[in-house]
Amino acid sequence: MLKEQTETLAEDKEKLLSKNEKLERQQKKLQQELNKMVQSKEVMERNNLYEKQNDLKGQKQKIEKSLER
Repeated sequence: MLKEQTETLAEDKEKLLSKNEKLERQQKKLQQELNKMVQSKEVMERNNLYEKQNDLKGQKQKIEKSLER
């Protein structure tokens, strides 16, 4: 009886370890996806800043031209 309980506990332990490994892989995948999303957002924000900067440069040039007249 004790031997059967030990075998059952060993099987349960293996199942839990297997589930734990699977969860760790899923967590790693999710973290990688999250990192990609953060990088993508940073790129979008940087591009928006470049667009705003270019718009401001264009406005500045228009103002300077109008002042030259």
